[in-house]
Parts: sequence; C-alpha cells; structure tokens
Amino acid sequence: MKTGVVGDRRGRRTGLSVVLPVVLVLVAAGCSMPGKAFVPSESHVLEYPSPVFEKTDVLDAALKLERFSAARAFSGPDMVIREKPRLQSAYTGHRWRVSPEDMVTDLFLRDLRDSGIFRAVFSYRDRSAAWFVLEGGIGEFCERREDGRAQAVLHATLTLLDLRKSDPTKRVLFQKEYRFSSPMAEGNPDDLARAMSLAMGDFTREAIADVRRAVRDAVAPGNPSGS
Repeated sequence: MKTGVVGDRRGRRTGLSVVLPVVLVLVAAGCSMPGKAFVPSESHVLEYPSPVFEKTDVLDAALKLERFSAARAFSGPDMVIREKPRLQSAYTGHRWRVSPEDMVTDLFLRDLRDSGIFRAVFSYRDRSAAWFVLEGGIGEFCERREDGRAQAVLHATLTLLDLRKSDPTKRVLFQKEYRFSSPMAEGNPDDLARAMSLAMGDFTREAIADVRRAVRDAVAPGNPSGS
C-alpha cells in the first residue's frame, strides 16, 4: 500500500513537471506575439484657472450639483477623435485620467464654489439638501477634424430646478445647451487636453453666470416660492 501511494505522488509530480514548462512557454509566446505588445498608457486631465466673477452680494441660496451624464460614445476614458460622419476613433496609448462626466462634474463643482456666488454649494455625494438643483449632460466631448483642422469640441446641456415649487411642471428655471470649441495647433493628445481645458473654462464661465441670474431672480423679494 505504501508503495502505491508513493508511486501516485511521483506520478503527480512528474505530471506537474511536464505541464508547468508548457504553460510558461505558452505564456511567453503569447506575450511576444506580433501585434500583442504591451503599450503603456498616459493619462490626461483638464487644467485651467477658475473663472473670476464680478463681486456681488452672496445669494442666500444653496445649490446642489448632480453628477453629469454623458452620451455613451463619450462616457469612457478614450480620447475620442471624429474625422468623418459615422466614424469615430481614439488615440492609442493615451486616455483621460477619469471619465469626461466625472471630470466635468468635479471641475464645475470647483468653479461654483470658487465663484463665491452662493451661500453653499453641495455635490451629489453630499447628504445635504438644497432647494436649487443643477443637472447636466455631455453630448459631445472629443477632437473633431474637418478640412485639415482640428479642434476640441464640448457640447453640454444644463437644467436648473427649483424644488420649492410644489408643481413639478414649474420647477424648471431654465434648460440650455452650450457648445464650445477651441482650436488645436498640433493635433495630439496633449494639445487636445489643452484645448479642451480652454473650452471647459468658457463653459463654466457662461453657465455659472446663467445660474446666478436664474437663482437671483428666483429668490428676489416678491417672487413666490411655493406656487
């Protein structure tokens, strides 16, 4: 009986000694196959200074920014390129550090808070409630090439809601589309990040000014809040 057990263990060891080198050879071959080489990825982000607004009295209102949504074609980390109708590609080895919807949300939140316009600004992660809620969606976030020229294109939609209104049909203070583009000089990932940063800065500057006007009018004395 003991001899049988030893023989079985030896058989298992022999089998492993044959299989393991074969597996290692297959793995090594797979790593060296043409077209399968590992390509390191560089991550890019948007960077620009917060827009500066004219100093006015702080609005006695709290605002909550919901997380931006994005069209499926632009919701991933790919740095998308559009050269022709119905054709979309992306830079190889270069990606956005985070998805466009999260990057736009974080920067818009920063600029809202830095503006000093509102009594308080909350993010969708905060449990605090606010009467005014800002929702946004990204329709396009890419490099567009036309007639030999490239530009960063940002298309977004904002909806501002006044939750004090008991009638849901009257809660929408405004809904507006924003389209911004910034020319690219070199047509590469770094240039796309630079140009998109400029477009993003233009977007938040105009959008925050629109939100300020709408909230200011909504909280003005004599303006009914609960109807």
